[in-house]
Amino acid sequence: MLTPKLTIELSIIREGAWKIYGTPELGEFLEQIPPNLQKDKLAILALLDRIAKDSTGPRLLPDDISHSVDEKHAIWEFIQGRLRILWFYDKNCIVVCACGFIKKTPRTPSSEKDQAIAIKKKYFESINPASPKHNRKGKKS
Repeated sequence: MLTPKLTIELSIIREGAWKIYGTPELGEFLEQIPPNLQKDKLAILALLDRIAKDSTGPRLLPDDISHSVDEKHAIWEFIQGRLRILWFYDKNCIVVCACGFIKKTPRTPSSEKDQAIAIKKKYFESINPASPKHNRKGKKS
């Protein structure tokens, strides 16, 4: 499988049956997690390991670990304690982790969703300007 040439900067965070990519925004978030949330950071990184290694990827995770935060734009959220990582699917067993934040309110802040949506748009435009949308299962819709 060829890796698409991207104009958006991504790095592979975890790789196995699934490839999990992260943006620089996610990297900055993970580096700045305060000491009192390091246990949650380790747990969310372990979750990403588990997802990458499992052939089902994130598809069958329970809602308390991952759920949709924006159905219109197919943005999902990984959850560990107060830490959240917003992500989306691409085809061929690819997950792109767009950004992260520390949960402070009952709802996901619209600014975080907007950031993830913008990253998703830029990602798909960088692969193919006429790229179709993809759903949670990584299939064209």
